[in-house]
Amino acid sequence: MYMAGPWIGLVAIASLPVIAVAGEGDYIIAVLGVMWLAQSIVALRVRRASEKGTVRRACATWVLVWASILCVAMFLIAVAFASDGSWR
Repeated sequence: MYMAGPWIGLVAIASLPVIAVAGEGDYIIAVLGVMWLAQSIVALRVRRASEKGTVRRACATWVLVWASILCVAMFLIAVAFASDGSWR
């Protein structure tokens, strides 16, 4: 239950129906960013509730780091799509 890998994989699997239903819309990237943001918040709360030196805290830290990186990446991609290249 405290392994970090399934938490990252679950969001990726949960995003498949969103992509399948929405099709090719540019807003999908922002939706995925919100999903990663929600996972970051949950991981932060789990990390704060855990004692130092536990496996649960270590896994929550790992999930928090990677979910935050992916969240920022998704929002930057969404901004790049929204600007249509006018940022160059």
